[in-house]
Amino acid sequence: MKNFGPLRNVEIKIKPMTVIIGKNNLGKSYTAQLFYVLLSVVRGLSRGLDYDRRIGAQERYVFRELEIKKLVSQIKREKLDDQKIVSSLADMIIRMNCKILQTITNLELERAFGTIVSKLININASSSQIECDFFSGGILKIELKKREQVVVQFHLSEVKLQELADKYSSLLLVMRQKRQKQRYIEELADKMNYDLFSLHEELMTTPEVEPSYYVRRRMQGPYAYYVPAGRGGLIESFDTIVDSLISVSPLVPVRGLEIAPLPGMAAQFFTVLRGLSGSKTPLSRLTSKLFKELLEGEIRLVTVRLKKGARPLRTRMIYHFRLGNKYASVDLIHAASGIKEIAPIYLLVQQLVYPGHFLIIEEPESHLHPGAQCKFATILATLAANKVSIFATTHSTILLRKIAHSLRGKMEDNKTLLSFGQIAMYWLRDGKYGSTAKPLRISRSGIIDEIPTFDEVVSELYEEEIKVHDETQKEERRAIENIGETEA
Repeated sequence: MKNFGPLRNVEIKIKPMTVIIGKNNLGKSYTAQLFYVLLSVVRGLSRGLDYDRRIGAQERYVFRELEIKKLVSQIKREKLDDQKIVSSLADMIIRMNCKILQTITNLELERAFGTIVSKLININASSSQIECDFFSGGILKIELKKREQVVVQFHLSEVKLQELADKYSSLLLVMRQKRQKQRYIEELADKMNYDLFSLHEELMTTPEVEPSYYVRRRMQGPYAYYVPAGRGGLIESFDTIVDSLISVSPLVPVRGLEIAPLPGMAAQFFTVLRGLSGSKTPLSRLTSKLFKELLEGEIRLVTVRLKKGARPLRTRMIYHFRLGNKYASVDLIHAASGIKEIAPIYLLVQQLVYPGHFLIIEEPESHLHPGAQCKFATILATLAANKVSIFATTHSTILLRKIAHSLRGKMEDNKTLLSFGQIAMYWLRDGKYGSTAKPLRISRSGIIDEIPTFDEVVSELYEEEIKVHDETQKEERRAIENIGETEA
């Protein structure tokens, strides 16, 4: 990421457990939200048809047919070799898919950040560049420009191009022996489309997660859940906001009402909360005990009726806990702030998150006692050890250290939580024109070589206390002297 918001020049390698630490306003949330956007873009391309309506499916079909006819004519006229045929087809497929990606990227950036894309550029730059290698065939490059433009390019490696030429040499050989070559070129184009834009194995969700979308394993896009900061407040206002919007929405076109904008990730979070149904995922069994220890209870969904005899209309979130020898329950909005911060993550893991999914969490340590932070870090490490990719932003060095210690921690079956190389940690730091990222090195024993500290804050506070102490002593001496003078 270059010149993206407050980020000047930042490179992040995604691992099963990726954590970013740093002071406020350095771009931790920008990084997390952009990662979510990129995953959504990749997923949008793999689903394809949902976005064809926005760019025109007919337009794509005509473009593809014309380009294939041109290539067939060129093959007959110039007798192109295998490398040239594959290169021409790859160029056509890339141009066609980049057009889709451009539309999806613009849409997802606006949706996530709640603003036009030109506002996401660093104030000291005229454009912003983003690169990611989610696709196994090459690098996706995205450029944001001041005039609200998004430009998407896909750079295919020469090695990948040669691999494709070798892979499809037999099909090309058959094609050369036939008079009707277009059918074979179309078949080759379909196969190459999956090869070029197939995802790295780490980005693919398991096919059992969404069978309705599952067509080919190689094109199955990643599924990500984003848990924003301030989720406790969002939980408190969830029912009020949803009910208000539902009640007023029919009157919007009639009375021309204006509805205040809702931050993109908050809207996404509300959508996820509405999708909770009470079903369980395979991860619920693995993490239920750990969550209950952390919560000192559990979160339950209870369906209620507004009127006696009416159909169920609302699902309430209840905090159920034990106090002494008795059990009690309260609405989640009346629970402690730490419980409200953990509750949505608990419900997501219990009901929606599967192995192969991404879980992006802002400030997992919010409103948690240091001991609770350590327990939560163990839960995150357990999820990462069971193929849920965790991406977290934090201010807590306690959380950072405990996650690093998971290299030595053990699960219930006595297996190590995470192995060396599965954790990536980055320290965002101030720069002249924006923030930069420093990778934190972790030893095989789980010790971080250099860890961000609050030493400068502690030093300032200590110096302030010394100053206050000296001034207090001076005032006491003056008071004693004044008393002595009065007595004299």
